[in-house]
Amino acid sequence: LIRAVSIFAGDGIDACCKSQKIEVFIQIYAVAKRVHTYRLELEHQGHLDYQGDIKELCLNESGLDLEYFVMEERRLKSTLAEWAQQRIQQAYERSLRLLHLDQRQLSMLMLVLSKIQKEHS
Repeated sequence: LIRAVSIFAGDGIDACCKSQKIEVFIQIYAVAKRVHTYRLELEHQGHLDYQGDIKELCLNESGLDLEYFVMEERRLKSTLAEWAQQRIQQAYERSLRLLHLDQRQLSMLMLVLSKIQKEHS
């Protein structure tokens, strides 16, 4: 971490500028952890674009950019929500009997399926 901060902050800059760069680095790190969590969740849920995928960081001319990670987090969050919605829609299309279940029965089904998933993970 110290090496990353020294590379990110650079040599030959005054202490004030370094502290600002270190603060930005800490913000980037927090967002990058959430981005990684979303990517792992997409892989875990079976999204085809995230199976064993290695993503390179897109660096601009000034190095790491907080806005890039914030946009990536938003994109992944949206992708995760869309993927979940698509999976629910596909379940209804493939299993037309689900349309005959009421809310209580659907809730019970979801509870049972989540327990099964936890047992197999």
